[in-house]
Amino acid sequence: HHMPLNAGDCTVHSGWTMHCANGNTQNGSSGSGGGVSTTRYAVAITYVDSRAEVREDVPGVGKNVPVAKRGGGNNNNGSSTRSRTATKFMGDDEDSVSYAAWIGDVLPRAQFQHKLVPDVWPPPPSSSKV
Repeated sequence: HHMPLNAGDCTVHSGWTMHCANGNTQNGSSGSGGGVSTTRYAVAITYVDSRAEVREDVPGVGKNVPVAKRGGGNNNNGSSTRSRTATKFMGDDEDSVSYAAWIGDVLPRAQFQHKLVPDVWPPPPSSSKV
């Protein structure tokens, strides 16, 4: 089964939901007949547990972290924070553009905070009174 959508419609679904869209055959300018397709945009929003850790096989993880901060010690859960070189990335890099701006700033297998990956729940305490 499928759900027909019109221009401007949207769906909200789990990222694990099998979904697709037919080819974009809309003409980019009305009446020109030039065969130029109109760009179709998509927005994806992902929520993850703030205690989640980045796997060490993700390309670029920790590349911007100074060697002195990588250390050879353990993080809070006892696993090593030393960056290990993976032989093969076992994931799907389809979404790599969504994390490319911050992945190099975090260590693998360690909890992290980054301004581009904000905690949204629970809400931070507000300094202003409403």
